[in-house]
Amino acid sequence: MKSNFAGGRPVPNPTFRNPFLSHASENRREAEFISEILTSCGIQPWLAPLSIAPGSDYRHEIRQALQTCDSMIVLVSTQAASSSWTTTEVVLFLEEKAKRPVLPVCLDATEPSEVHQQLERYQKIMMDRSFFPAIEEIVQALGSSLEATVWPQIKPSPKPQESQDRRFADRRKTQDRRTSPLQMRIRKGIEYEVIQKRMGYEKFDRIPQSPRLHQKLLDGILDELSHRYRFEEASSGIAVQAGMAIRSTFNGAWASEEGKSLLENKGLVYFTEYFVRLLFSFYAIFSLDRRQQERRLPGQQEMEE
Repeated sequence: MKSNFAGGRPVPNPTFRNPFLSHASENRREAEFISEILTSCGIQPWLAPLSIAPGSDYRHEIRQALQTCDSMIVLVSTQAASSSWTTTEVVLFLEEKAKRPVLPVCLDATEPSEVHQQLERYQKIMMDRSFFPAIEEIVQALGSSLEATVWPQIKPSPKPQESQDRRFADRRKTQDRRTSPLQMRIRKGIEYEVIQKRMGYEKFDRIPQSPRLHQKLLDGILDELSHRYRFEEASSGIAVQAGMAIRSTFNGAWASEEGKSLLENKGLVYFTEYFVRLLFSFYAIFSLDRRQQERRLPGQQEMEE
C-alpha cells in the first residue's frame, strides 16, 4: 500500500482510486454501505444512481464510467445473476480494458460465473458469512487500508477526567492494541449489525426525522455491545450497566447538532465514529473475553497451552 503521514496519522493513497461498483438494484443497501466505507479510506467508487447528476442520460453516464474507472467491484448475488444490467456492465468493462482488476464480492452462495462466465477467472471475496474481513480484503486489493481510514476529527464535550484505573491509564499512554482495535471492532460490529438487519431502503440522510430507524439502529448497537463488553465510568472506574451507558450516549449523539449534521451530510460511517468516540470518552470499555483471559493465573494459562 502506498501511504504517507500527516500529523502522525496515515493518509490513504490507494493504488486504484476509482472502482466501478456494479450491483443489482435489490443489493443497493449493501452497495451504498460499502461505498461509504471505501470513501472513508480515500477511494472514490462510482455507484449508480448516486454518481449520476440529475437530468443526465443514465445509460451514457454508466457507459462513460465503465470506460474511465480504473477497477471494478461486482456484488455477486442471486439477484445479480438474473440481472441483465449487471451482466452488461461486466461485459462492457472487460471489453474496454481487459487488464483492469475485477473484484467479485459474493453476498450469498452464488458463484461469480453465474453472473458472467469470465468472472470465474478472478479471485472472489466472500461476504456471505463475514462482513468486516471481506471489506478489509476489498480495501487491500485496491491498495489502501482500513487503518488509514480518514475519520472525522471529533472532540467530545464535556471531556471527563482520566480514569484512576491503572489498567485503563496505562493503555491510553501506550496505545495498547486492546484499546485502539477495540474501537475499530465496535465500529465495524455496529455497521455489520445494521447491514445484517436489512433496515429498509430509507436514505440515511433522513434518519434524524425517523424515530423508527433510530430505534432499529439503537437495538442493533445494544445487541452488538451489551453482551460482549464491560463498561466502567472513565472518571471513577465504577462499573455501569452496559445498556444504560450505550442508550444514553447514543441518544445524546443522535440529538446533538453535530450528530445530526454528520448523518445528513456524511452518512452512517461518520455518525458511527462520532458515537464510538463519545462512548470511549465517557467510559473505559473492556472485552469480556479479554478480561477473563487476563484474570487467569499464569499457571492456568500454561496448563491450557
